[in-house]
Amino acid sequence: MIGAASALLAGGVAWIAFARIRSGRETLTLFDDSGAALELLVQRQASASRGLLDPAITTQSAGLVRETIDPETAARLFAIGREHFTYDPFTIYRYRGGQKIRVEFPEHERGYFVKNTSREGFGESFEELAAKRDRLIVVSGDSHTDGLCDTEETFSQRLEVALRGRHPELVIEVLNTGVSGYSFYNYLGALEKLLPEKPDAFVVAFYGGNDFLDVLKPWHYFQHTAPPPRRADYRQMLERAKQASGMAVANAFNQLLYFQYHPDQVELALTAAEQVCAEIQRLCKAHGIALSFVYIPPGFDVDGALKPAFARAKEALGLADSDLRQFHRLADSLIGVLNQSGASVIDLRERFPGDIDDYYWDDLHINVKGHQAVADLLLARIEEQCFRAR
Repeated sequence: MIGAASALLAGGVAWIAFARIRSGRETLTLFDDSGAALELLVQRQASASRGLLDPAITTQSAGLVRETIDPETAARLFAIGREHFTYDPFTIYRYRGGQKIRVEFPEHERGYFVKNTSREGFGESFEELAAKRDRLIVVSGDSHTDGLCDTEETFSQRLEVALRGRHPELVIEVLNTGVSGYSFYNYLGALEKLLPEKPDAFVVAFYGGNDFLDVLKPWHYFQHTAPPPRRADYRQMLERAKQASGMAVANAFNQLLYFQYHPDQVELALTAAEQVCAEIQRLCKAHGIALSFVYIPPGFDVDGALKPAFARAKEALGLADSDLRQFHRLADSLIGVLNQSGASVIDLRERFPGDIDDYYWDDLHINVKGHQAVADLLLARIEEQCFRAR
């Protein structure tokens, strides 16, 4: 892949960003925002212990604690002051509006893809969200939902095309709010942001490869705590592993290693995910919004043979075959809680037939075939929720 991965600090959250190359076009790179974020969390914890922080908090539901994150704090937590992103009071950051970004990507059949954003910063080709609609479906997610493909090739847009084809008499919008680096708190923010638009359905597409790690940073911020200190050998192992596959480390193996080093953080991550999902459920029920969860698993067979680059990264991190099953344990735990609450969950571990590699690019993001498969699965669900019931 063009664009080497930047250094992954221990326990850091590395996410997909764009870097300008000599031609003036963009290429994918990994962006590491962990240094400033960790410093902020440690300072915040120290201030809390000395009673120097404002104790005012917002509790939206049992156990869920949040505070307003201002632009300066958001920039330190997620380092959002880059060319393509800006602050958002609901989702913490988002794409800047009105962009047309050509991204060099050799795996795509054209060797590149084009990402468009609306005036509001949504992953859309239109100028701005239409004021009048018969149905509005809002899709939230991270870089998988955001899409390493043309805007029109994402599963949200393919779902929209399918729904419009079935209901040509209706004005239907499937709105893509997915952004690289998002996790559960960002998904909740996207819902809250769009509540005034009165969506008919809301989709949460969460990714098992790093969403449980990524949720910890805002969790610690809201709890006035800091993650445990990183060991030097952790940093060294990540550096070795990224030589084999930096994208695989960022999109899957870093989470495994982090939780292996810090098993106490697993329960915190699950608690945070469960509480945020419960608040999403509460809001959807209160506003009459049909809700669906989609679980996107890492793009390799957890119980089978890995591609050579992934195997080398796994070896460099000292991970055993059994360690890979942590992805299943985390997903099963959250999905179990969601099922018990009556939520609708599409588990792609069960719905990607054949070789799971066929649905992912080599960097472990779902590819065009994967996007089409997700759109097909959501089509039946959204039809049942938003059309047949009326």
